[in-house]
Amino acid sequence: MMNSLRLFSATLTMAATIVTVQAAYGQAAAVTPNTAFYRGDIEHSGYYPGTTPPVLSVAWQHILPDVKVAYSTPALVGGVLYLGAGKHVYAINEKDGTTKWQYPADGTAASGDFNCSPAVADGKVFIGSEDKNLSVFDASTGELLWQVPTGAAVECPPVVDNGTVFFGCNDSSIYAIKESDQKPLWGGQFRSDGPVFSAPIIDDGNLFFADANSNLYAIKESTGEKIWTYLPTSGVTPGGATFKNSIMYVVSGRTILGISARTGEIRSTFTVPSNINGPVTIANNSIYVAGSDQDIYCLNFHGTVLWHTRLQDICVVPLVVSDSYVYATSRRGVISALDSTTGNIVWSYALQNSIVHPSDLAKVTKDTLPQSRTDTAPLVQDGKLFVETNDGTLTEFSGKAPDHVAPVVLSVTPAPDAKISGANIQFGAIVTDTGSGINPSTVSLKVDGFTIPVYYDPSFSQVSIQFDRSKGSLGITRVLLPTLPDGLRTATLKLTDWRGNVVTKVWSFTVDNSNNPAGTAPASELPNDQATGAQGNTAGAAPLQGGQIAGGAGKAANGGGNGGNGIGGGPVVVNPGSTNQAGYTPAHPAPLPPVGTTGGGGGGTTGGVGFPPPPPI
Repeated sequence: MMNSLRLFSATLTMAATIVTVQAAYGQAAAVTPNTAFYRGDIEHSGYYPGTTPPVLSVAWQHILPDVKVAYSTPALVGGVLYLGAGKHVYAINEKDGTTKWQYPADGTAASGDFNCSPAVADGKVFIGSEDKNLSVFDASTGELLWQVPTGAAVECPPVVDNGTVFFGCNDSSIYAIKESDQKPLWGGQFRSDGPVFSAPIIDDGNLFFADANSNLYAIKESTGEKIWTYLPTSGVTPGGATFKNSIMYVVSGRTILGISARTGEIRSTFTVPSNINGPVTIANNSIYVAGSDQDIYCLNFHGTVLWHTRLQDICVVPLVVSDSYVYATSRRGVISALDSTTGNIVWSYALQNSIVHPSDLAKVTKDTLPQSRTDTAPLVQDGKLFVETNDGTLTEFSGKAPDHVAPVVLSVTPAPDAKISGANIQFGAIVTDTGSGINPSTVSLKVDGFTIPVYYDPSFSQVSIQFDRSKGSLGITRVLLPTLPDGLRTATLKLTDWRGNVVTKVWSFTVDNSNNPAGTAPASELPNDQATGAQGNTAGAAPLQGGQIAGGAGKAANGGGNGGNGIGGGPVVVNPGSTNQAGYTPAHPAPLPPVGTTGGGGGGTTGGVGFPPPPPI
């Protein structure tokens, strides 16, 4: 249970940018340019005021040693980024990514990991660690000024207000410590019913927070006196709370609860179609959440869904929003920028493991591609985007960073100079771009001048044949291509990055259908479709008299293979299964397709029905 809670707590460790206080009616009043808190402001809205360009490129990368999982989003104050990474605390110069200072200064490791995003205020850096301390550093020099000992790991991002630092702890407590003498503001600590991972919120002299057992609390900032507690019936999704106009928004499953800060009573309930990952983000008079169905949702304050956009993977960390864009990071390390008013994706970038030597890239496959993920939300400030990934790389993206290098094609399918059957060819490629990222809309593939339907999936940096969703929920299958005739074929793959740099890859392969007699084709990559029994792991085709094409035999355990496409004037023939593969049975009779229009279903225990042919090439 504790491991599960700590995994969820990874989504909480985020610092922020210049602090603003969201006053009534959404007006933002600046407090100080030298303070940074969790999720952008003291109310943890996830909003970072300012404009960002639609397309960003890598400005620099800083590789931090000894990092296995990154839980700390940097705080940017005065041109310096502050963050925890493994058993170290770093101050990184924003201008060029060089180290200003680190703790411990001698390069040795601290006694515990800093799995917490820092707060920066009053010239100090406040950050918790697994060694049961909240540590306070001089922001200019990195000198350790003082520590607050606790009873367990401190993974809760702190906040500072009126000369007092407030933070939660895994010992089921909230601490309030005065900066002036490091003494408790009231009674030492406030006891909760469970570990406190979520950052406390300060609003109108009161402190609000949630514990790991889904209890919500309101206490007086000055005295620690409890005002109210509330336990939602369905619990609270770990991720913390967000404030707007004295309403605290928390997530419970697929519901957003609006709770009165004064009374603890529910004022509103908004629901989306799937469970919500992480906390609510509030900006531009809208509510943004990430769903477990891969959708990003935008709602108004009446609960109406204004738009929703499907990503190619699930967003697992909290969203952040600038004046124009929503930034979402998926579990496989793809950052997407969505237009905040329409939901259109305007930019995406596949994060990659920076410690892999460039010479090794030519050896990768989809399964060994050196991509990296992030378990903490990005930081947006001054038109720049900052991300720390689990390989210990801190990356700055900027609209002004130059990018004159074209994407790289690492491998292609079929392989160059390969000799293959022309039936159901699985065209594809592994591609990468470390500058501005690949623009999916520019990816195209042609064979001998004819277009092959392909798409780019940044989650795997893979170009592959498009899916055929014409059967709805009954089958999500690759588009089936006509059988290519014998001879030398030339393929041309073309794609562009977001800055307009183009790469064109041309290669040749030979088609020889005589090497693929009916029922003996090698296993293909087509996914199984149990609903129709029309495809399995084998798809064979062979020329027959009169231009007929026989359907290949499917493996018995996979519901029958795809038949070859009919290309001649004769009828399509269904080939029975070979040894240890059952053919068609009376319970699954083979259809008789129109002459020369489609391939027959393959053999197998369930048989097949054949597929309509795609447009000819």
